[in-house]
Amino acid sequence: MSQEVSALIVFCEGAHDSGFVRQVMRQSMGFAAAPFRFSELPYPLDRLFPQSMRRHAADDLTLDMAHKFMLPDSILRKGDRLAAIFNTGGKDNYGTLSDWLSDFLAMCARAGTFASESGERIAQPRFLFLYDANDKGLDEVSAELAEALSQLGGGQAFIAEGWQDAGAGFGRVAQDKAVFVWGESPASGTLEDMLLPLAETGSAALMERAHAAMKAVFGWELDAGAATPDQAKYKKAVLTTAGQRAKPGGSLTVVMTQSGLVSDEALASSEAVTRFVQFVEEFWPAS
Repeated sequence: MSQEVSALIVFCEGAHDSGFVRQVMRQSMGFAAAPFRFSELPYPLDRLFPQSMRRHAADDLTLDMAHKFMLPDSILRKGDRLAAIFNTGGKDNYGTLSDWLSDFLAMCARAGTFASESGERIAQPRFLFLYDANDKGLDEVSAELAEALSQLGGGQAFIAEGWQDAGAGFGRVAQDKAVFVWGESPASGTLEDMLLPLAETGSAALMERAHAAMKAVFGWELDAGAATPDQAKYKKAVLTTAGQRAKPGGSLTVVMTQSGLVSDEALASSEAVTRFVQFVEEFWPAS
């Protein structure tokens, strides 16, 4: 008899979003990295990922195939709970998402018949979509998501229920689907609005020097009245600059997850991180 595993499938906009979620789930929620050998994953992930790769291998392979394969950046585990964290390569990549979800759900429907070599299968998965609020806000982001994924391939209904408010106004839930936005408020902002205060809490003196470097080298300062994308670019530049001593040439993803710029204490004391953790735990409670 196969053993059931509770799964949270997390879809992020980009690589540093995915890295941040992995960091929070490991340091603030007690999850650990799980083996990423296909055969060791619970059904249907053990079959879905190789199937996806074979499908694309039949076409003309290019260097941008990673997101088309829809392989997760990370797989984390805590007891019988498994989280698969994906970088979808952009907010509007709904077509690839729809195809992957169609395949995944079709295979889940056969979970009573099949199990992985490990003898495990996913039961009643939950799906979490994480996006920047930008200038749209949660209302527009959740409406766009519901419209884009109301039906999957073959006319299968997916997000068919109305959203219910959650996450102190930063999230919405529709049964086993949820959406959560990053920002200074549910109406605007980006993940960088969370990352910059976290770094300034844990590495205050270093961050002051990084801000000063932006002004000295580029004449660039944070403009509170600037559009959200412009503020996000500045904050990304400051964060990446602050991490270059620890990780020379490192991207924002590398800096945020490997440089020690954000301490465990900063994560634990962050109201924004606590809000996200509580949202995830309420949406995906431990059995």
